[in-house]
Amino acid sequence: MLGDVLEVETSNGVSSITNDGVDENGTNIPPGWLRQRAIASLAVDPYLNSGPKFMEGLSAALSLHGAQLSNAKKTLDFGCSGGRLVRALPEFSNAAMFGCDSDGEAVKWCAENLNGEFVHNGEYPPLPWDDNSFDIIYH
Repeated sequence: MLGDVLEVETSNGVSSITNDGVDENGTNIPPGWLRQRAIASLAVDPYLNSGPKFMEGLSAALSLHGAQLSNAKKTLDFGCSGGRLVRALPEFSNAAMFGCDSDGEAVKWCAENLNGEFVHNGEYPPLPWDDNSFDIIYH
């Protein structure tokens, strides 16, 4: 159940805005400032709906090249921000989830609220993982 909700009318209809709460799976929803950084909107619905849409597209693109997202063992969300994409991954794969971002506050939020391993990366390489550590890297 969402926390305090404010409904606003947007160009695409009505959307809810909240700074706390959980989604229907019981996963914490990032605060508004973090959603704003990720999708340039405080609205919850576009934030939650955009992750699965991205994963559907990624899955379709991989299929065109003979790969399956569902077969991945380890994935990296490069530029994970508030976990918008990684939170949708379990619907498509049982892969171990990793994320990195140059935004330390976003990484801290992900590490405290989402399943997976999240690291703050610097502005320049290297990342803390060995080459070929992941089956799929997406951004």
